[in-house]
Amino acid sequence: MLIILSMVIFILVRTLPSDPMLLYVSQGSLDHLTPEDVEIARHEWGLDLPIWQQYFNWLKDAVQGDLGTSFFFKTSVTSLIAQRLPKTLYLGILAFIFATIIGMLAGTVAALRRGRWQDHLLTGLANIGICLPTFWVAELLMYFFGYKLGWLPLSGFTDPFTDFGMSVKQTIMPLICLTIFDIAGDTRQTRSSMLEVTGQDYIRTAWEKGLNEKTIVKKHILKNALVPIVSLKGISFGYIVGGSVFVETVFAINGIGRLITQAVIQSDYAVIQGVVLMTGVTVIIANLIVDILYVILDPRIRETGV
Repeated sequence: MLIILSMVIFILVRTLPSDPMLLYVSQGSLDHLTPEDVEIARHEWGLDLPIWQQYFNWLKDAVQGDLGTSFFFKTSVTSLIAQRLPKTLYLGILAFIFATIIGMLAGTVAALRRGRWQDHLLTGLANIGICLPTFWVAELLMYFFGYKLGWLPLSGFTDPFTDFGMSVKQTIMPLICLTIFDIAGDTRQTRSSMLEVTGQDYIRTAWEKGLNEKTIVKKHILKNALVPIVSLKGISFGYIVGGSVFVETVFAINGIGRLITQAVIQSDYAVIQGVVLMTGVTVIIANLIVDILYVILDPRIRETGV
């Protein structure tokens, strides 16, 4: 998977319309730029080699932990990722936790109160939430809570260990933007999975035995409904690293999302390749964890080999 991903992204970034060497050389010598200057820079960065040779050179270094050097930041891509990743992980993991808790609770309530006003309200909100564009929600939040009311900072990021109060204020709006889609998806998936399980014979038997609702939901319904929910969470966890592009760009947070945005605009090949490869590793690891959890949640999968 990683090899295929690395080949695809390596080829795709080289189809970008702009020439990174032209941009690189012209930064300091726009008025005196000559074709020879561009060729010299291209040779220095190894971009005059055949594309297959460029790919294998990059792959060999990437396996050793060297993702190359950024054309514009003039530093290694590995160090750039190490500097930006903590901010993205902080926001992403918080969003993952909040979305999981709120989404599963809302989906559980909607399933248990099927056809009632609670179900209609939560399902309607989930349907709306899953359609809202992240950047649009971010702009609305900034306008009302940041500009009009002045309750929250418009942009920036503060480490919680430096100033916890300011960190919380700066985190609220990005966190809302990152969780809306996941909460909506988790609510819909949890409701659907639980309704499927509640129609099984063993659930009806549990009700007939006189077990209370809390016991039935906790020990019978929720446990057996978790497999498809875990699948969805595995996918969403993979987007913790790469899914914050809009949020970090709008709120000026120097994380991985903003880094990849800057890299695409500047045609910074090394940064694009490094970030996408790291995101691919995250997705593959998340799916591996999901496969392991399948066996823990449902031992029948291990017995049948499905």
